Amino acid sequence: MTNKLTLVKADAQIQRCAIGNSFSKYKPEGEKHTKKFKVEENETLKQLKDAFRKFRFDEVPLSDIHSYIYKLTKSIHYTANDITNLSITLSEFQNMKDFSKRAGFFLSVIINNHIDIDTNFIIVTNSFSYPINFFGYRTTKNITVQGDVGSYAGYLMKCGSITVKGNAGESVGGDMGGGAIFIEGDYESLGEEREIRGGNIFHKGKQIVKNGKVSI
Repeated sequence: MTNKLTLVKADAQIQRCAIGNSFSKYKPEGEKHTKKFKVEENETLKQLKDAFRKFRFDEVPLSDIHSYIYKLTKSIHYTANDITNLSITLSEFQNMKDFSKRAGFFLSVIINNHIDIDTNFIIVTNSFSYPINFFGYRTTKNITVQGDVGSYAGYLMKCGSITVKGNAGESVGGDMGGGAIFIEGDYESLGEEREIRGGNIFHKGKQIVKNGKVSI
């Protein structure tokens, strides 16, 4: 983490983000070791889980996903800790259709829509058999992921930071418009140069995207 802090201090315009370790460690469902977490369910967590059940990813155009999830959750008053607990319990829904995309979009939107004083969020994905896709969709917050993320991490990212203490998939920084991503391990691929509209990406301390331009 020393490199990340140094780089941020050197350039105040770069917002701290991180995408982590070796992508090659993914394993098929049933083979991946999962860590068990105990969460005490309360009324707020129940309401968030019910909203997730109602989210039909295949019935919503991509352009409407943010407003759709907002409508599902706008009446729920939740804290950053409630979001963490939700991420842990989402492993119960892994057999649902399009789970990886549903979870990535849903978690991202409820983080973005959080209006209380919390600005830092922790998401736990260690119990998932497969990594979630599109995590960090339109993010403006500071997020730490305990576990892996899949494809399109930082999709349409605006600012804030994503620190992934695990593995990242393909198209890192997909369609990002701002902020910065720091890759501490390996990655499968970056978003194509025409897709990265802004922001900065570093790989093991070396800048590989500067202001949206690929430099490798």
